[in-house]
Amino acid sequence: MLIDQIQELRIQFQEELKRVKVSKDIEELKVKFLGRKGPVQELVRLLGTAPEQERKELGKNINLLKEELSNLCEEAFHVLSAAESLQQLREEKIDITLPGRRRSIGGLHPITQMMQEVAEILVGMGFSIQTGPDIDNDYYNYEGLNFPPDHPAREMQDTFYVTPHWLLRSHTSNVQLRVMEKRIPPIRMIAPGTVYRNETISSRSHVYFHQVEGMYIDQGVSFADPSTRTISYYYTGKESSLPLSWQKRELAACHPFSYDDIFPLVRAEFDGLSLWAPHKIVNYLQGLYGENLDPVMVWNEERQQYLKVEEHPYWLTQ
Repeated sequence: MLIDQIQELRIQFQEELKRVKVSKDIEELKVKFLGRKGPVQELVRLLGTAPEQERKELGKNINLLKEELSNLCEEAFHVLSAAESLQQLREEKIDITLPGRRRSIGGLHPITQMMQEVAEILVGMGFSIQTGPDIDNDYYNYEGLNFPPDHPAREMQDTFYVTPHWLLRSHTSNVQLRVMEKRIPPIRMIAPGTVYRNETISSRSHVYFHQVEGMYIDQGVSFADPSTRTISYYYTGKESSLPLSWQKRELAACHPFSYDDIFPLVRAEFDGLSLWAPHKIVNYLQGLYGENLDPVMVWNEERQQYLKVEEHPYWLTQ
């Protein structure tokens, strides 16, 4: 009888439900019994063959069976899912007592390294580090530094103007003016930073570059002091193994003012004589005298040996 089939189907479902161990199999069991081709749907089709006086009761029992099987599937799914989540947490938990993974932060840019090296050496000579804004007004960049209104540097082709009175600083001298406004001499400071000039971009230049300006104000200070400190810096730096030559140059728009050109020297031998000269002069002499001039005596501190000029790391970068 149909009522017996309903009871048998209920027992069969409960037995198969007990054998299910993972939540994903619950859906398969539900489709197997409650799907369009499942046994419960088959009972609905057989309902039409039952006696008319029994159909109402049988239909009620079939609907109750559907509801019961659906609820059992839902309850079993939640129970198995919760158990699986707990097991996953146990297996994949993070042990917070373990040390963290150290992140690689990379390395400093060569320009940054050089700026830090320059600053470290000059701070060791008693200079303080001062900074200022990259975008500044005309007063601190030009007018307060005695640049006349018709100075070529003020023109648009040399300076990046943001507004008629604000610009990207063309030198770090804007820091010097601020320091002089706030401090009483003696003053010994450097101003490292980026500066901007409207120039043609090439392999050797760009519209911005890096600068370290120094200012030394005190009694009894002469131009000999900056020169001595420049040489001291150079011998403290990486190229300390090379002897130097320097010359003073002046700018027509700045008085009194001069700056130093530093030339590392190499020793060249010619007909039994030796001479120390800047590399460019050695190249010129080689053009005149050919192979008779042999620049061989360049000491390399890192390798602890004399190298030919063309093999020395310094000249490879020139």
